[in-house]
Amino acid sequence: MKSILMHFSQKGHIAEKECNNILLEYSDFIENVVQPGLTEFKTYDVRKMRLDTFLHTFINGKYLKLWETFKVIFILFHGQASVERGFSINKNIETKNRGENSYIVQRIVCDYVKHAGGIHNVSIMTEMRAA
Repeated sequence: MKSILMHFSQKGHIAEKECNNILLEYSDFIENVVQPGLTEFKTYDVRKMRLDTFLHTFINGKYLKLWETFKVIFILFHGQASVERGFSINKNIETKNRGENSYIVQRIVCDYVKHAGGIHNVSIMTEMRAA
């Protein structure tokens, strides 16, 4: 983690002072979350759950700076392209007073359109237009 943060710092993405804070959060995360829950981490299966979703269940808002760093790292890897999609779609559809279920429904629609091969491959029935 230290070498990753040093690289981010050298490229000007993170201030050196922030690197120290992130390292402290990382050490605390390893000591107080990973080691006590080692079985869950060892049995993690990427085919059943995305890595960002898995880690977010443990972070619970306590390690905010570390979570922001994780997001950047996930986005760097092609295997986690869906992570970037998730972050960017949520940001694009965000409006005031929108409930969590609205986000979920809109994500389902976006995923279906992507699965269908684009919006032109999705048939919309008359009832759907009237809704």
